[in-house]
Amino acid sequence: MQALEQRMAGLEQRQAEAFESLRADIAHFVSANERRLAALETGGAQPQGDLAAEFEELRRRIEERVLGVELRSVRTMEQVCDTVALIEQRFLSNEPDEAEAKSA
Repeated sequence: MQALEQRMAGLEQRQAEAFESLRADIAHFVSANERRLAALETGGAQPQGDLAAEFEELRRRIEERVLGVELRSVRTMEQVCDTVALIEQRFLSNEPDEAEAKSA
């Protein structure tokens, strides 16, 4: 049971790290675009780079990270199901032995 709790804690930690990394990427992207917008509004130099391409790249990275988190979650849940099934099987296989011991 402790191994199961450790797996779940590990999964939660990896998900938290992935979401924090995603949050940092979004914050960086927003900050850079706010600077570009401010430069445009004040009549400054034209922003460098292609904004549409940057949005597309951010969208792609977000999708990859979300998919990675989802896949890890699915694998972990499958492992949890297998572990629970194994515990149940062991528990049920021990029940007849306990019933025999009580009747003896």
